Amino acid sequence: MEVAKHVYDLERANTAGIHAAYEVALRAKDYPTQVMLHWFIQEQVEEEAWSDKLVAKVQEATCSGATSSLDRNLIKELKSSVGA
Repeated sequence: MEVAKHVYDLERANTAGIHAAYEVALRAKDYPTQVMLHWFIQEQVEEEAWSDKLVAKVQEATCSGATSSLDRNLIKELKSSVGA
């Protein structure tokens, strides 16, 4: 759970950094940078959703059987999210 929460916190920190960069681009009226940052913002929405899902999956793994299959389930989730 500690690792999942760390990932969650890192993604929130990344989002804050991207939002701060976007605010600077807005104030500077740097339109090309704003457009570029839209891609990062969209990616961060996906990354935050994944970190939410990771925390939920770890929280659901309450018994030894669930814990032992957690890796397999996470790999399956990752493969489906990238279309592999």
